[in-house]
Amino acid sequence: MSMIRKRSVAALSESLVGPLLLAEDAVARLDERLRASPVREAWVSRSHFHEACAARWIAGDLVHLEDLVLNDAAMDIRTPTHELTRASAVLRAHRGIASHAPGWALSATGLNALSGRNASWLDDDAAQSSQRVEELVGAEAEAEAEQAFADIDALLARSNRAIADARLPAPGRLSGLADLGLYDSERNDEELLARWRERIDLERPPVLAALDAWEAWVDLAPLQTMSWLGPLLVAAVLRAGGKTQHHLACVSLGLREARRAKGGSTLHGYAMAPPKVAMLNAIKAAAEAGLQEHDRLMLARTQLERFLTNRRSHSRLPGLVDLVLAKPLVTPQLVAKELKVTARGALDLIGALSPTLKEVTGRGRYRAWAVR
Repeated sequence: MSMIRKRSVAALSESLVGPLLLAEDAVARLDERLRASPVREAWVSRSHFHEACAARWIAGDLVHLEDLVLNDAAMDIRTPTHELTRASAVLRAHRGIASHAPGWALSATGLNALSGRNASWLDDDAAQSSQRVEELVGAEAEAEAEQAFADIDALLARSNRAIADARLPAPGRLSGLADLGLYDSERNDEELLARWRERIDLERPPVLAALDAWEAWVDLAPLQTMSWLGPLLVAAVLRAGGKTQHHLACVSLGLREARRAKGGSTLHGYAMAPPKVAMLNAIKAAAEAGLQEHDRLMLARTQLERFLTNRRSHSRLPGLVDLVLAKPLVTPQLVAKELKVTARGALDLIGALSPTLKEVTGRGRYRAWAVR
């Protein structure tokens, strides 16, 4: 144990030492497990969806995982609700933090982007679509080019809605009362955000720095209409400190699991934040849930690979296996879109992986499947 860490641990109260060591051990085990795991990318892809749903659960909104997956793929089966739009904003933020350099989310540029002041990072998918259009122009594929342009228009429309939902409507919204429309006209959110950044010390051990960041976020409430961003920034501190080099911690998921385990009620927002011990327990719970999810994905991968033996070289089953591992659930429409097959072909592919794939909706229409 380094001298800095020894001093930091010595300065802690006895009530924090035990939970701190347990949290650090759980996070380190998960990160090491993911380092060379064959399902790491699938685990990371799934974690974004689970974190978004958990963040909205803490805020008092129930967002179905199926709806969020379909909304992310621009394949909504119904008009997106306000709660779903907010969950989509959390999904994009968590995915954006994970895709950038470790310290990006804590920089002025990153915070401006995450808070909606400069959301150019949301247009990465649009840039990829534009590149696809340029490739199609020289290939005499007018029909595909028109569809690509339509995809760009739909993507930009969704991005604009997400930005409008995430943007602060007015400075100084009261913490805990954001959805009641109560404001404090004397607050300066940009100044509070700068003060929050000043209280982050990445020279400290990563978990302790994350605790300081959480405590400062609760005390200052710099972005009160975006209280869900606090746990994501706590995860960003862990990543910037090198504690989670191969994944981005799902702190909101840990908060949800910890509150469920204690049978506590869900508070709307973070007006009454958990103490440091509770946050350490949440970080530990998130890591343990991640380990369980990793082991489940490894088992599912082993079971699914049995269906790939003696298959033709142009079979679409390997692509379906990768898709069902990367997505919490899939629908025939999503499979058809991703694998470029017909709806009937998608159903046949899903049936070929039965009984490893389980129908999870119980409906006759708009059904979805997930790995057991």
